[in-house]
Amino acid sequence: MPVIIFDGFCSSCNRWARWIENRDYKSKFKLIAQDSEEGNLVMAECPENLRKHDSVLLATENRWYSRSTAVCQILWRLSLFWKIIGSMLWMIPRPFRNLVYDLYAARRHRLPTADS
Repeated sequence: MPVIIFDGFCSSCNRWARWIENRDYKSKFKLIAQDSEEGNLVMAECPENLRKHDSVLLATENRWYSRSTAVCQILWRLSLFWKIIGSMLWMIPRPFRNLVYDLYAARRHRLPTADS
């Protein structure tokens, strides 16, 4: 089962985790807060080059994904509508996708949320 690792201290990240959970009709994902005991166990297996990213991570049976690539991979595992959105996003060159992702990630703690 693919595992999504997210920042459990971030209200925006928690909101996105709930968003995924609400659209994961077939329970394809396991969502784990990075800073939890289980998250620490999963992160111990994370490739060193991905640990430095301030990013959501997706771990599958044999691959790890981060940043915008993780987002696309997550969308592709949801309903047809989200697969199409993920495919459209994938057509944007990765450096530009990651730039937008990184800009959002750098400011996510300052963004207003419903629980703020």
